[in-house]
Amino acid sequence: MSSRTASLPVLAVRRSANWANSKLPLVAWLFAFSLLTRIGALGDQSYSNDEAFYVLVGQLAHQGTIPYVDIWDRKGPGLFLLTFLVTALSPTMVSFRLAAWLCASATAVLISSASSKLFGRTGAWFAGTFYLALLPLYGGGGGQSPVFYNLLIALAGWLVLHERQQLQAGRVGWQIYAAMFCAGMAITFKQCAAPESAFLGCYCLWQLRRSGTELPKLIRAGFGLAFCGAAPMMIFALSYASQGHFAFFWSAIVDANLKRTYNPPLAMLTQGGLFFLSCSPALIVAAAGLFRRQEHDWQTRFLGGWLLAACCGIAIMPNFFEHYALPLFVPASIAAGGAISGGRIRPMTAMLLLVGLLAIGPALRFDLRAQSRVATQRIVTTIQSRDPHPRLLIFGGPVALYSMLDAKLPPSPLRFPMHLFHRYENNSGPFNTKAEVQRILAWKPTVVTLYSDMPSASQNPATTAMIRGYVAHCELWLRQPVRQVFATDEISVYGNCAK
Repeated sequence: MSSRTASLPVLAVRRSANWANSKLPLVAWLFAFSLLTRIGALGDQSYSNDEAFYVLVGQLAHQGTIPYVDIWDRKGPGLFLLTFLVTALSPTMVSFRLAAWLCASATAVLISSASSKLFGRTGAWFAGTFYLALLPLYGGGGGQSPVFYNLLIALAGWLVLHERQQLQAGRVGWQIYAAMFCAGMAITFKQCAAPESAFLGCYCLWQLRRSGTELPKLIRAGFGLAFCGAAPMMIFALSYASQGHFAFFWSAIVDANLKRTYNPPLAMLTQGGLFFLSCSPALIVAAAGLFRRQEHDWQTRFLGGWLLAACCGIAIMPNFFEHYALPLFVPASIAAGGAISGGRIRPMTAMLLLVGLLAIGPALRFDLRAQSRVATQRIVTTIQSRDPHPRLLIFGGPVALYSMLDAKLPPSPLRFPMHLFHRYENNSGPFNTKAEVQRILAWKPTVVTLYSDMPSASQNPATTAMIRGYVAHCELWLRQPVRQVFATDEISVYGNCAK
């Protein structure tokens, strides 16, 4: 063996150490900045009802509750597996939010690395920081599902970029198959990730085709990539089928999304236009990076296609809630690094932009998060002092009350309030909403919470009328405003029911 060959492992170790040393300040900055933008929401149980429900599913899964069968929602099984694993370590909201912080920070590191690979190191710090500054502005300051699956998509995109030259040489390494598996795993968190995953797979095949790869080999590679992308969801589907619960799984992942009622087309177009207008800060900066120079044509095509695929992911489920924008920010932030490297945005302008995003967003409104924690705790204290072990029904209000109180939960899979009270959720799953509410009321809940000021246009008239009739025979214990991340709702707490 030659001395040069023998020294290769030593050289590899040295290069790894040099890479870690050179990147360590950036990584430390991104993790610290991420914590700054998320620490206010860390222990706030009412920051987001969605997140409180995810934690509840994870907690109940340790007691044998099966998602989709015993507790229903249309979110993907990967998200519930994650909450199961996190709550195994610690069954608290804080542990869930810490997991979200780690994922957001790691995603920012990958974004910085990808931007550096595409545009040079100058804008890498801005790309990752820009991503972290955008998240809270659009409801991602806690643990919404894209905060987690963006990490998988970012890793898949990073692997594709890393292996681009190998693809151009007609070689498909294990890294590409790993990228497709990561992209497929992202789909198990939320089906909206499917267009991004498909784009990355098609881009790999396009690079292979340009390399002169023959059609039979290209087809075999396509089947291999598709199999790796489909494998995560197939594993979950087979798991449910083996337990005899495939119908519930199919209903949540496919059927419920097709049956769900959406706004009329004109209203949907209006909402969609306003939604993408609200995303303009990210899209404008991304465009400045994408179209900086003609010689970066392939970067423009790659990131432009990725960004378009993320937009398609939003369009296939046109609800246009704020957190639906979060998947856009992975490719947009990578492109934003190009705006700095290309000189379209000066460093001082970039700093002012980041400060502005923090100033107008909720990340640093520690006073609001403190008020939310106090308000939620007041509801908990009121119920505990009057009914320590209630039969609790949250028809409207903080889902976290199910976890915070020593309460008996409703005997129905529909435990997320929106499935009970919202007009567009009526009968969207495998369960008849009205029949489930009747079943819950026959159980005679002793404490009921609901929204005092729910807009009539959002109400399921049948179920709301039933609940209003039931609480007419209860005592009104408390009316308490509780602030979520973007809205304040007044919660009415009724007790001494069914006594």
